This record gives sequence, C-alpha cells and structure tokens, in this order.
Amino acid sequence: MRNGTRLIKVNVYEKDKDKSAFEEQGITRIPSLTLMKGAIRYTGTPSGEEIRGLVETIIRISQEDSGLDSSTIEQLKTLTEPVHIEVIVTPQCPYCPYAALLANMFAYEARRNGNTKFVSEIVEAYENPDIADKYNVMSVPAIAINGVLAFVGVPYEEDFVERIIEIVKKGAKVSVEVLGESATGL
Repeated sequence: MRNGTRLIKVNVYEKDKDKSAFEEQGITRIPSLTLMKGAIRYTGTPSGEEIRGLVETIIRISQEDSGLDSSTIEQLKTLTEPVHIEVIVTPQCPYCPYAALLANMFAYEARRNGNTKFVSEIVEAYENPDIADKYNVMSVPAIAINGVLAFVGVPYEEDFVERIIEIVKKGAKVSVEVLGESATGL
C-alpha cells in the first residue's frame, strides 16, 4: 500500500457476463491479463520465462520508473496515433521476457504521457497459433508493430522506438482486434 491506496487491484471477469469490461480493455481472447486498463495486455497465460517480464513490469509501474532512456520517452511523447505492438512469445524462451518488458514500458510511458491509443500485447504463441502464423513466426520473440512484423529477437531500445515511428508515419493501421480499424500493410 502507498498512502493508504492499494498498488494492485485484481478483477476477474467472465467473457459472457462482463462484455463491457472486455470491450473497454480490448480483450478478444481468453485467458487474458491486462494492466493499466488494457494498455498492457497478455493474451494467453504468462507462464514459464514470461512470468519474469510480467513481475518486472508490475514492479516498474509501481515505482513509476520505466527505466527507459529520456530520449526514448521524448520520442514516445510525439506519438498521438494508435500503436499496437504484438510481442509473440513462448514460455521456454529466455529472451522473450526482455522484449515483452521493453514493449510494456513503451506502452506505460505512452499512457503516462496521455496516449491512450498505445497498446503492448504479449501473445503466447502456443495458445494463439493463428497470430503466430499470421506473421509466419519461426523464432521468438517476434515483434509486430501495427500489423507489420518489425523484429525477430530483442531490439535495442533506440531501434525499437525509431521503427515504431517509421511504421506509424507510413500509415500502417492497427488491426481490427485492437481498436476497430481495418488492417493494412505498408
């Protein structure tokens, strides 16, 4: 508790009973876990190595410190367009938690600076093979930005933010599953 306020509040929703909560947080599949009203989303169970990235995400948010470079934060502030990052992961991958944490911290900083259209979604490939197949994922972590496969492996922070800006400026749309817009390529 901080100043008498709980740092973590857990809500459990049922798909058929809590449709408005699912819509509000952009949840289309179960199981899912969200933080920050859907700005950070785990589609599939965060298990195995992924639990490390989830715990570190929670710690950094609770400490209000993303650990990102100040120049990255300034670049993220310039984004007002929708951004949907999908990090495709598997439970046994030792590198996936780092890619997930980086994407999550981007979403955290974007939301912190008023961009409510920035979403980091960590997708468990075994539970969501159609999403992995959509990007022809053969190795993880694989990172798609607004429907465009952008990285395989863990990118450097500065490369990641530059690629996000590049894709957004070229006008790739966020997929239907996120904000109701149609998917397009570059």
